[in-house]
Amino acid sequence: MLPERSESASSLAGAAYRDHADELQRFLARRVGHAQDADDLAQEVFARLLRVRDADLVRNPLSYLLGIATHVVREFRQRKQHELPAAHQLVLLLVKRDGLSYAEAAAAAGLSVHTIEKYVVEARARLRVLLAETR
Repeated sequence: MLPERSESASSLAGAAYRDHADELQRFLARRVGHAQDADDLAQEVFARLLRVRDADLVRNPLSYLLGIATHVVREFRQRKQHELPAAHQLVLLLVKRDGLSYAEAAAAAGLSVHTIEKYVVEARARLRVLLAETR
């Protein structure tokens, strides 16, 4: 079931599209690099704008639109980065969540202890980078 759209949100989205669609497109294209991705993200931005509850309170539609776009771009980049490969995820879960030693994790995953050590180091490094990017 789709959320209900208010008339004020529809008016806001229509006016924002008419007045700022080109600027939004340029904003997105500069940040994602591909026109097709920018088109998809623009569609998501306007879909979110249609769900605004108190659209009458939006005083600067362009700023509001670009704020939504900033969040959409951040989410897009996070999805594209795929946090960790499946093997790294498995190893990290075995060691950190389940509390297995490297030798126990190696036996459970069918990998060498050296590979377990390597994957844990790589996973931690990747997670540190992702955390730094989201701050």
